[in-house]
This record gives sequence, C-alpha cells and structure tokens, in this order.
Amino acid sequence: MRRLLIVVVCALVLGACSDAAETTTTTAPAADVQGATSPELAVSAVISAIGQDDAPALDAHTLTDQLALLALVEGASTSDALAALGFASEQVSATFWKSFAADIGDFIDAGVEDIRIGEISTLDVRGARYAAVEVDFPFDAAQRVFVLTDRNGWRIDLVATFPGAFVPNIPLAVERASSPGVDPELLASIRRQDASLDALEALGVDDRTAEAIAEARERMGVTSGG
Repeated sequence: MRRLLIVVVCALVLGACSDAAETTTTTAPAADVQGATSPELAVSAVISAIGQDDAPALDAHTLTDQLALLALVEGASTSDALAALGFASEQVSATFWKSFAADIGDFIDAGVEDIRIGEISTLDVRGARYAAVEVDFPFDAAQRVFVLTDRNGWRIDLVATFPGAFVPNIPLAVERASSPGVDPELLASIRRQDASLDALEALGVDDRTAEAIAEARERMGVTSGG
C-alpha cells in the first residue's frame, strides 16, 4: 500500500501544479458532504463503495483530517501530506480502502450481502460520540472492529480502527511536520488526533498500544483528555 499511496499523492500534486501553470481559473471547494446516519450504515457504505470504486462515498465516510497523518506514515513528503488534507483527499482515502480490501482477500467478490455486522457499542469521549462496530468478512478468520465518530454524520476513524499502523508512527510524523518551513496546519492536523487516542483508551488497549499512545501524546504535546 505504501508505494501506491505515495505515487497517487505525488501524481495529484504534480497534476495540480501543471494545471496551475496553464490557467489562472480557480475552483470553489466542494460543499461538505454528510457522513452516515448510523455507525453500521457508515461501515456498510464504505464496504459497498470499495466494490463500486466510489471514491466520493469512501471520502464522505472517512475522517479526512487524518489523511495527512496517513500520508506521512506511508512515507509521503510533507507537501504531499498537506495535499491529502485538501484536493488529494478523495484519491488518498480511496487508495487506502482499496489496499485494505486487497489485504482482506476475496471478500469483495463474495458480495456485500455476505458481510455481517455484529455488536455495536457506543461511548462519549470529550463530548464526541464514538462507536465500535464488529464486522465479520467472508474468508477472513479475524473479527474486525471499526471505530467511528459522529462528526457531521458517522465516519470511520482510521487512527482508532488501525492503531497498530498509526499510533507507533505518530512521533516520527510529528518530527517531520515540525520541520522548518512546513505549513503549521500539518502539525495541527496531527495534534487533533488526540481525540482518537482518547477513544482507543476508552475502548481498551493492550500494554504495547498503551505505551505507544503515551509516547505519541508526549511528542504531540498533548495530555489525555485534551
């Protein structure tokens, strides 16, 4: 997934630069879209959108302010990571979910109707509503838990859903985002993910993840609960 994501973001950035050189016309940002009305509908929407290559739907049901951190974790440049917060958001989120589908195996071919939504638990973290949704995929021995939050509709929280991929890499991402000349918004976007760390702790984590969360908080300059 790493190489593919970097290629996608870089291509989008280069394309934007080329377009800017050819025209001075500006385009207004797209209106913010709504997430799902319930956690289970958000999970179902993402799964269905993967099979249909529906990038807008994948973007709408994912916390896109986490995409800069995702890009940094995958080795993208800081400028490309910033692009993931803006015009490259849709393609970056779509690439992530397609890679997730490839890692699972053949579940898309089995049909969305064969995917089972299990127990759903909800909790409040710092005034934000979170939910953990158990999902069983065909041909996948592991039961997976998706963590979502209600932010202009229910959306999947990538950091809380895939902590092993994100949390241990936050310190390095903070270091890169803190480099001289980097837009401060990049670091700010990483610090905003402390709410996801709170949600993880509320849901319960193992000792290894707890240590990674503590280190991430220290490097982010935040404390538990804000």
